[in-house]
Amino acid sequence: MVVLVKIIAATPPLEDEAFIRMHSLPKGELKDRLDIIFSRGDVFQTFFSMPRKERFNKLEHAGFQALKSTNVFSHPEIPEYVIKIGRRKKDPFNIGRIRVAHRISDCVKKQGFTHIIVPEKYVYQIPGKDEALNNQNYVVLAQKLPLLKKSSNRKMLKSLSEEAIFELLWVIKLCEYYDCYEHNIVCIEGEPDKVAFIDTEPYFRVKNIEARLPRITQYLPEPYNCRTLKDLDILFSSTIIDDFESKEA
Repeated sequence: MVVLVKIIAATPPLEDEAFIRMHSLPKGELKDRLDIIFSRGDVFQTFFSMPRKERFNKLEHAGFQALKSTNVFSHPEIPEYVIKIGRRKKDPFNIGRIRVAHRISDCVKKQGFTHIIVPEKYVYQIPGKDEALNNQNYVVLAQKLPLLKKSSNRKMLKSLSEEAIFELLWVIKLCEYYDCYEHNIVCIEGEPDKVAFIDTEPYFRVKNIEARLPRITQYLPEPYNCRTLKDLDILFSSTIIDDFESKEA
């Protein structure tokens, strides 16, 4: 199988404040709903000064429901989105999800991939907070997708088409996607051959993809269960590569 792949020039740095602000939640009915939810009580006024368990309890009391971790929540008044809250006041990881999500979605569009989905994401400024771009003032809003459960996802990954697998692996390589866990790369329920990159938190501390690549490739059929970047290069050796310079760079 031959897949046309373009080499994409480096995108702006993850901490590019202007870019992130461009992807703030626009005014409208959704923002109005969020403003009401986040204005109730004082949950976020002293959030990062509270012990972690107290934060969790206070959020639940305010109607937020914890999902897979203590920093990802849903709310019954915005069922079509999940809310991602930073773990610490000043770390760049939560807000940086915007940059990585757009890096992947830009790659998908420019390559013409048809099997990869990236949930839309926005930064949302908490009412009453100042404009300094940090986790104390902003959360990330992410589109909620109908994802397969763990066991079903593993089976679906095994049955993906060759084209879908190539696209998945190319996104990992081209976008330097380090968070290669099966709960971050999930197949869509009711849409065979569609795979979503749902967690786009940047991992600056991971020096190479190989540290985590097998976390997802172990569920792919042979010969696609690559363990190293060299394995990927061998797999892609028949791929035609066109030079491509991103206009975003």
